[in-house]
Amino acid sequence: MRFMVTLAGIFIGLQAVHAQTVLFDFEEGAQNWGSFGAITTDKGWIDGSVGSGRFHSADFSVTDTGNFGIVDISPAGVDLSSYSGLSVDARFGDVPGFESFVGLKELDIIVATGDDSNEEEFFAPKQTMTDVYQTFSVPFSQFTSAVDQQPPTTAELASIRIKLVVLNANGTGLARFDYDGVTGLAPALEDPDFDNDNDVDGADFLIWQRNFGIGAAQPQGDANGSGNVDAADLAIWKAKFGTAGATAVAAAVPEPAAGILAFSGIALLVRRRRAGN
Repeated sequence: MRFMVTLAGIFIGLQAVHAQTVLFDFEEGAQNWGSFGAITTDKGWIDGSVGSGRFHSADFSVTDTGNFGIVDISPAGVDLSSYSGLSVDARFGDVPGFESFVGLKELDIIVATGDDSNEEEFFAPKQTMTDVYQTFSVPFSQFTSAVDQQPPTTAELASIRIKLVVLNANGTGLARFDYDGVTGLAPALEDPDFDNDNDVDGADFLIWQRNFGIGAAQPQGDANGSGNVDAADLAIWKAKFGTAGATAVAAAVPEPAAGILAFSGIALLVRRRRAGN
């Protein structure tokens, strides 16, 4: 019995490795934290991309140069250090019965440390929204500090506030920003086997070398899923040189269905042996 319980625990653990985590789904109750800025003139329940979402609206016809529409979608002190990035569902559309919005529909996803004068903001690349929900997924390696242009460290991600920002100086008309489904992205599997031949060797180094600074995908030398081929990928290649690639390692781990069959088979074998005794 103890053997069977151990196998079940391993199987559940294998499933959990691939899980994503919904951080905020806005299904129930108030946000319970402050929002401020030019676009926070309205808020309330809407149909979200999954379940219920939230919305904020603003009149972009009113000149407000330099002012930002800021929505804090989390309280301060959220620990994101175990995640590789954030995913947000959002859309940006017109408000029925009012002047249509004309202008850029750009979203800034931000994580911030500290507070007030000690605050440091890390900006993801700007995301272009439409009036239909889209999922915007950005690894933390692509966030850059407004102070020194560096991504957040693991220590900084351990106490963070999540923000969504729309610049209120880029158009005219009344617009509404809807958001939903804020998800923490699981860490990407490090894979320096760029030629997918089930080993990490010199051929993989040559692929990294040819694409350094210009590549953006794993077959081009991106070992950590950052969207860039850089020195961090070389460090991963060095650490795993001479080992099996991630594809080979994954092949050695049974798929969930295969795991169930194997577990059932072992359990049946144990029962037969006990019956024989």
